Amino acid sequence: MHAFIGLGSNLDHPSQRLISALRALQRLPGLTLCHHSRLYASAPVGPQDQPDYVNA
Repeated sequence: MHAFIGLGSNLDHPSQRLISALRALQRLPGLTLCHHSRLYASAPVGPQDQPDYVNA
């Protein structure tokens, strides 16, 4: 079975949070992380008075 998972964060070092999430996924038993997208920044949708997001 294949699954596609979207990740995003805009709080407290978001790039590092996503890297940590990817590492945690790799440690899950029975799961093989084949590929992941690059990290990219995007403006928030909705209230604009918040930091930009980092997504994968």
